[in-house]
Amino acid sequence: MLIINTLYNLHKYGKNFFKVIFFEIIFSIYFLFKTSKTYKNSNIIDCVPTPYYFLYLLSGLIKNFKINNIIDVGSGTGRIILFLEKFNKKKVIGIECNSKAFEYSKRIMPQSKIFLSRVEDFQFNFKKNDLVIDRKSTRLNS
Repeated sequence: MLIINTLYNLHKYGKNFFKVIFFEIIFSIYFLFKTSKTYKNSNIIDCVPTPYYFLYLLSGLIKNFKINNIIDVGSGTGRIILFLEKFNKKKVIGIECNSKAFEYSKRIMPQSKIFLSRVEDFQFNFKKNDLVIDRKSTRLNS
């Protein structure tokens, strides 16, 4: 299913197509495909992982703006958390409402702060967190 979703969305990347493919190959190998699972739930849409190319760009912004505390809303299997904790050495909090994706991410990242919660029920501390990432903010527009 992940491959089908990826192929379906490739046309949206336009001139960044080859960069997206390059980063997906390199970082999927680096992380040994740990965060490439997808889950379906009748209450939510498919969990489609954020492209590593976007995470690479986001990583640069985090360094430039000296962002220290990040919340990933709809963290899925933890791709954003794993990437930013590894390459930016930042504290990332994940919020996921899908119990299967939550259990999987806790299994591969037991040290990370990931919560099983709906966004509406989660108590945010906006004074402490510099950046909140949600699913819609991680889509590349061509």
